[in-house]
Amino acid sequence: MMDTINQPDGVALSAPAVGPDQGLGWRKLLILAAGAFAVGTSEFLMMGTLPGVAADLGVSVAAAGQLVSAFAIGIAVGGPLLAGAVSRYDRRKVLVGALLAFMAANAVGVMAPVYSLAVVMRFVAGAFGGLFYGVAFSTAATTAAPNRQGVAMAMVMGGVTMATVLGTPLGAWIGQHLGWRTPYGIISALTFGVAAAVHLLLPRIPGQATLGSGVKGAIDGIRSLFSVFDNRPLTLLYLAIILVNTGWFALYTYVAPFWIEVSGVSAATVPTALLAYGIFSAIGGAAGGKLANGHATTTMLGSVAAQAILLGAMMFSTTAMVSLVIAMLWGFAAWVFVTAVQVRVVALARAQSDVASSVAVSAFNVGNAAGALAGGAVVAHYGLVAAPAAAAGFVLAGLVIALFSGRRSTAA
Repeated sequence: MMDTINQPDGVALSAPAVGPDQGLGWRKLLILAAGAFAVGTSEFLMMGTLPGVAADLGVSVAAAGQLVSAFAIGIAVGGPLLAGAVSRYDRRKVLVGALLAFMAANAVGVMAPVYSLAVVMRFVAGAFGGLFYGVAFSTAATTAAPNRQGVAMAMVMGGVTMATVLGTPLGAWIGQHLGWRTPYGIISALTFGVAAAVHLLLPRIPGQATLGSGVKGAIDGIRSLFSVFDNRPLTLLYLAIILVNTGWFALYTYVAPFWIEVSGVSAATVPTALLAYGIFSAIGGAAGGKLANGHATTTMLGSVAAQAILLGAMMFSTTAMVSLVIAMLWGFAAWVFVTAVQVRVVALARAQSDVASSVAVSAFNVGNAAGALAGGAVVAHYGLVAAPAAAAGFVLAGLVIALFSGRRSTAA
């Protein structure tokens, strides 16, 4: 049985009936958040363990860095394809399968004696991690009551923010003392526990009932992946996500040297500043969930405009304290956007929410990679001082596209 939920922005959502309260409840949402925490920590932790990985596998640090790229490509390419192929299946089974496959790939990658196998397993882990992200985010939103969709999404996405605030630094510390493979072993164990909890505690949540069975159903599901791009407002929103995230990572990738060399922040202060940035990001993600309830489009556009203003202000910050305060507010605004735009994606996607959410995760990752490349090019040619200007330019371009996406969806 399918129930129709009226999305406050004027778009109807089709959501599976999971209970009389039309929601999973906060305990079940925390289980999904724990899964997002495991996947997110595995993704971000590699950046903090690269020297040990490179030494252990007998490759350069630059080559070890490709393990980060392999995971990101797995999320960006493999995640949506898998989501399309399995979109007709019970979401609980898909979530369990994604977590177990991610756990296996993560474990094999950790034990890999050679670099090539580690790269392949990082790609596979990224693909199934991307599948979990998409289905978990979509499930949180589409099974929630209309006035709780943003909060439900924020709770699950909170697992990703906690991966940056807690999981990554803790994992890096464990890796320094017990070897880089140890934290990944812990992540695999955590993932198994989350998969068991999903299987035992989450209700049955039907998939996309319109698809066929067997191979035909999988092919129809993959076709549904490409059909989301027939939704013009949704396609424009994906482009906006890419542009905004390109701006975000054009500066964030180089924020530590920017603080030190341009703003005059001491090197010893940078770890504390990054922790504060992560805390403000987590608060922003939670706030974005509340603000997006009934006002997803307004919240999304306001957060992008705030990012552009803050990045512009960063260009003219003359003291370390001012630069750090601006950065904290920027982190808050950025994560308000992350939550609000996911709610908007699910609203626009209607019955294709699983696939659409996976494509949104891909768009974020494309922006991450493009931002690092664009920021690197700007820094190389114009210096660190130019990074905020480049970042603001990309964010402003994303704001224009997001505004146009809102107009097209209203017209439709």
